[in-house]
Amino acid sequence: MPAGSIDCWYAWNAICTTAHGSVKPCCVYEHDVNRQFDGNWHQAVNTPEMQSIRKQLQQGKWPKGCMDCANDEYATRRSMRTKGLANISKNSYNSIVVDEPVYADIKYGNACNLSCYTCGGHSSSKILAEWNTHNEEDWLDETNIENRSANSFNFRWSKDVELRDNENLQTLKFTGGEPFQNKTVRRHLEGLIRAGRTDIDLQFVSNLFAVNPSWWHILDEFRSVQILASCDGTEELYEYIRYPARWPAFQEQFWELYNNSAYNVSITCTVSSLNVLNLVDMFEEFPGVRIDFDNMVYRPRFYDPRYLPGEVVELAVNRIKASGRPELTTVKNKLLSSKFEPQVFQELYDDTCIKDDIRGMVLRYAAPELMEFYDGRGF
Repeated sequence: MPAGSIDCWYAWNAICTTAHGSVKPCCVYEHDVNRQFDGNWHQAVNTPEMQSIRKQLQQGKWPKGCMDCANDEYATRRSMRTKGLANISKNSYNSIVVDEPVYADIKYGNACNLSCYTCGGHSSSKILAEWNTHNEEDWLDETNIENRSANSFNFRWSKDVELRDNENLQTLKFTGGEPFQNKTVRRHLEGLIRAGRTDIDLQFVSNLFAVNPSWWHILDEFRSVQILASCDGTEELYEYIRYPARWPAFQEQFWELYNNSAYNVSITCTVSSLNVLNLVDMFEEFPGVRIDFDNMVYRPRFYDPRYLPGEVVELAVNRIKASGRPELTTVKNKLLSSKFEPQVFQELYDDTCIKDDIRGMVLRYAAPELMEFYDGRGF
């Protein structure tokens, strides 16, 4: 690569699909490449936009869709891009046109069994169904924009994709939605087994509630299996954010997998405005378990904790510092780039009230400390 270039393993070696099949280099890239994945792996990784991304990085320029990594590196020196550099690149960073990807992050639609507060219709069929049963004037504009878009999705694209057609594929990641609930995921894994392509590492981001013994004979065929269990809090806060999940049921499912399976099982926590004051609690509930906090909500803005009032952010940062947990260093550094906007704080309150009324939930019960800051501002 030329001096001053920006190496990105994902841009040269990976593809990520959105729920409606649009292709991009990774999950944090903010602009969909304007082509739906049709199963042509070489074409998917070499669209004009994908080639433009690589060319800009070679020139030391951040593409428009890569600003999340650019901002993270400015604030913390750590990003999706820097984590990827630990991988060996199959394709030369001097190339613009590359071979089929070795890594694929696939989202086969939005089928899901939960309606998480920080999620939307793009990633949850239950949220989209909930939105469709109420009038648009009941919701915030940002919610309406996302769910109108999700309503127009054509999820049939996944039927044209054959994972076994990519001989370079080494790692296959499934997110969602809930991948273990998605019949398409199972069908494609069975197809890989029939084709003798079990020399693949599997990764799943899952809420665990659709994981059951009917999957074992499939998963056990592959080279390795990693399950990242989504958990954004404990007790009442967990049940609030991950509605309508129940905390005892999640704990039982997690520890059963963690203690009694041959899979690599860990926790992934999405940091948001709702849980940023309670992140340290996770370590007490999951002693000895690896917990990843690298994923922070950035859309919609009202669930991005950096938009919280300064005193909330300061309390969260002080708790992280006092914990001494290195896993939270990136969160702390991101919070130091706080950008409070009163209107966004109002929108957080409004969105939770709308959902609480529909779901019979109470934010004050789940996150009493956060509500104290609303009380102090006259909400």
